[in-house]
Amino acid sequence: MSQFTRFQTGHAPSLLDLSVFSADADIYNNISLEISHDTYDSDHCPILISLQNFGVRTTRTRQYINWNCFSKKINDNLGNSDQNLSIEMLSIQFQSNAAASSSSYTISAQNHSPWWDTRCSFLKALKRKVLRKAKSYPSIANWSHYKKIAARLRKYIKHCTRSYWERTCAEVAKSHQAFRIIKAMLNKDVSPCQSHLILSSGMVLSSSTAQANAIATNLIKHAPTERIPLDFSENYPESPAVQRLNQPFSMKEFNDALSKTSNRSPGPDKITKRMITSLSDANLYKVLGLLNDLWYSSSVPVDWRLAKIIPILKPAGFLPYKGCDSLSSVLLNKILTARARRNLVYGISFDIQAAYDNVWHDGLLFKLLQSGIRGRIALWFYHFLRDRKAFVSWRGTSSAFFRHDRGVPQGSVLFPIMSSVFMHDILEVIPDGVQCFIYADDIFILVEAPTVPTVKNKIEASVSKLETWCKEWHLNIAPLKCKVINFSTRIYPVNFPVCFSGECIPWSNNVRFLGIIFSSNLSFRMHIDQLVIKTSKKLNAIKVLASPRWGTKAVHLLRICNACIIQALEFGAFAIGMNTKAGLSRLQTLQNNILRFAFGIPRWTPIPVLHKISNVTNIPLRFDNRNMSFSLNNFRPVK
Repeated sequence: MSQFTRFQTGHAPSLLDLSVFSADADIYNNISLEISHDTYDSDHCPILISLQNFGVRTTRTRQYINWNCFSKKINDNLGNSDQNLSIEMLSIQFQSNAAASSSSYTISAQNHSPWWDTRCSFLKALKRKVLRKAKSYPSIANWSHYKKIAARLRKYIKHCTRSYWERTCAEVAKSHQAFRIIKAMLNKDVSPCQSHLILSSGMVLSSSTAQANAIATNLIKHAPTERIPLDFSENYPESPAVQRLNQPFSMKEFNDALSKTSNRSPGPDKITKRMITSLSDANLYKVLGLLNDLWYSSSVPVDWRLAKIIPILKPAGFLPYKGCDSLSSVLLNKILTARARRNLVYGISFDIQAAYDNVWHDGLLFKLLQSGIRGRIALWFYHFLRDRKAFVSWRGTSSAFFRHDRGVPQGSVLFPIMSSVFMHDILEVIPDGVQCFIYADDIFILVEAPTVPTVKNKIEASVSKLETWCKEWHLNIAPLKCKVINFSTRIYPVNFPVCFSGECIPWSNNVRFLGIIFSSNLSFRMHIDQLVIKTSKKLNAIKVLASPRWGTKAVHLLRICNACIIQALEFGAFAIGMNTKAGLSRLQTLQNNILRFAFGIPRWTPIPVLHKISNVTNIPLRFDNRNMSFSLNNFRPVK
């Protein structure tokens, strides 16, 4: 926009005319700007804006696959193919037969409401036809017929809107859907992006391709220059478990994997589960043979080593029903046991910077070999991590490919295994007498001792060992993001310094570990305060679904609130249940507000009547049930 900015100096005061452009950058690419020389009796030169393709009705192309035709074509082609079929040729066969079995049709890009169906279109066309007849041949009968058709259309539209809204609310009321929607509606800690302009290296980027390349540049991480000699020879004795891992795949394993796979979007090879399940048994055996050939040769196709990165906001919290109460309860039990012994208890939480993106490939393979994983599976891991490439998908465009020489592929089914293997040996470097808790990339060290000098020596030894481990495996820990906390009942006014890489770790009275805020006095008051703030925001977000005229039903609102709010309150119930009655009463007040909101009950309604109408268990009893269920699930005998 620099050509539309004018700055004039002279004897008169300076004059600065600015043209501010804040619309979508895609709109900017479809408009033309021109300065008019006619001022129209004004002291400003107007700018003429011309929109391309304005008023032109666009079309939309729909494509679908005839699966019966696809199944016949792919089975005939694979049945007539020779035995030298490769995985690349198989991908081409799938793609070509899918294209040959596909049909497409073009429709007008008129955007109807989501509840609009074919009957609405029929009644609308019939109304238009009857109106033309009434205008051409005016009579009482024709105009009465037109009014009846118009009334039928209005009545059916009203029915469609209401039924569609009820179906939508019923679908949204499912726990996982509600969790995702409310998380998207909430305002995160970072401010949302209000424009499509990105500032990179002092330059404003408006093109989506330039933005994607800028994001990809920031994601490039070079591997350390240090190399580890890796021995993949098969001269080592294999355990029975490793021997089973190195066996070829059976048809039963193949069918089990297919049955557990959902029909999601395909990868770069454009092969979906529906395509594979369309194969006959004989062709399935051919595909299984190709997979076993890849397994025996320990080779990985290029498409399997290509990653598509979609930038999204970092999700906060944990998935519903996927909590980590077991490890948190063990940590709490250790703290309470040490406090009961009248010992000093100190804890340190460590934050590894981009732990998964900085995993050293040579170090990961070395740890795999050291853990006894050898043979074909070790070689397959080596080729899976070698020569990986990635690209960034941003606003409908893709960046240039770049090498992915560091980090584990997040989103892959092998990601949890590889990250666990890389992090498991931290427990071996921690000194005896110091307890270490690891969950994914969250590390918490708990030190217990009767005297301050003993505690200080244990903490210094643990921090030194962890610092050495991070340097050895090329990981970084941000000391300013770490915290030291004193859980002891004996309070010491002076806290000794705890340093990591020459920087002091700050002391704090509250520390977050696995979604629970532990206070130094174990009151969990800060945790409850944060719960009240977050759940209040969620409740305000859910209120957009409620209206006396078009709002959803009470049962659906209650399901949404239970999935998004009550489940969040119950997270860490084993710890919050230890709190005083004041903390539980605050949560109970929040639940009462939710029930009044869902059922539209006045505020002056007595609490017992409110719970009777809603048929909902109160917070203390829910916490007791949750604690009992947690105890039965974690302490029952192993089968």
